Amino acid sequence: MNELRELFHTKAAEVPCYDVGGQVLRAARRRRRVVRGVPVAALAGVLAVVGVVAATGPFGGSVPIVAADRPAVAVSLPWLPAIVGEDDGEAVPLPTDRAVGAGSVLYGRCAPPCAPRLVTEDGREYELPGPEAKSPAAPRVPTLSPDGRWLSYPDAGGRYVLRDLTDVRTVPTGTRRVIGWSADSRWAALADATDEDVTALLSPGDAREVPMTLPTDEQRPLAGLTRDGGAVFGTTEARADDAPVELRMIDANGATRTARVDTSDLLGPDRELSGFPVLAADGTTVLFQVMRMRDGLASPGDVVRVDLADGSVDARFRLPVGDADVRPGQAVGGHETGPSGGQHRQLVSALAEGAVLVHWQGALPYAVEVLDLRSGDREAITRVADGVVWLRVRGQTG
Repeated sequence: MNELRELFHTKAAEVPCYDVGGQVLRAARRRRRVVRGVPVAALAGVLAVVGVVAATGPFGGSVPIVAADRPAVAVSLPWLPAIVGEDDGEAVPLPTDRAVGAGSVLYGRCAPPCAPRLVTEDGREYELPGPEAKSPAAPRVPTLSPDGRWLSYPDAGGRYVLRDLTDVRTVPTGTRRVIGWSADSRWAALADATDEDVTALLSPGDAREVPMTLPTDEQRPLAGLTRDGGAVFGTTEARADDAPVELRMIDANGATRTARVDTSDLLGPDRELSGFPVLAADGTTVLFQVMRMRDGLASPGDVVRVDLADGSVDARFRLPVGDADVRPGQAVGGHETGPSGGQHRQLVSALAEGAVLVHWQGALPYAVEVLDLRSGDREAITRVADGVVWLRVRGQTG
């Protein structure tokens, strides 16, 4: 029961409130501690992450550290609004007979029966349909593709559909939901709504499916994909040692290649490497978060970049900690103080523009930021209005 209680607290602070119970029960079957990631999918080949480490070695070592504290003037997310959730009035239902344009973000103000809302690139808001009663077969987990074109959500009957927001086309997926995307949005990974195991890969453009069946011992949460068809699966167990993380690449023919990540001088006391890596949009590097452990609970910290070719760690992006931070829209130097404790930045997506972070204050989202993976510069792009309890940006599925 202690483990289950721990999982509830951790998940409640980091996932949309409408699906905390379902995610906790799935996570409890998989791992001792929950850390977060952004799953995506691929057509062939599999990269499996088969190790997660609790650090005991010296902190820092030879890994280059980049202070992510300068404004990221070279990158932006122009499709994101300046503020999410400012309008708390009624929204127009998502029309089924016309295009609405690419989506930018999904959010909600409370658990069901509150319906999720979709914000499109032009700033319009639409209310999504959904099942009248939440059931284990259809948790309400809407998802946007990295390009914002495709939306996966449960309809009023509790069956999932994949909707082209730039058209009126839909691809029914039944009880299967999208749990991952390819970086170019050409492929989506499907899993049963009550589980996290990939069963098929779907090409939304032509509704073509490619079955994906993994061995029982390879049923790990899907985390990312390479453009040529590899996928990254996160491990399900945290280990209290400094054994290396092993990246195992398996192609469609079953051939494997292994790259090891030596974390012995990467992490400090009470630190772990997240079990859910996020594949960068270039398909050549993987992003992890260093998890800060306190009282048995994990809080996301710095972002670490690993080269897939040889497993070398080529950068550690130092994210700020503390209760004060610049809020989007304020003058340079203006700060707001958030509630004490629970403040962290969560890596939720890796797009062409950079890594996307959600800045949390306690259990509530506070802002959306972009991290330039070339320079390490970081910029607050979107402020989250009071009353919003969860949000999801493009490419975010977990």
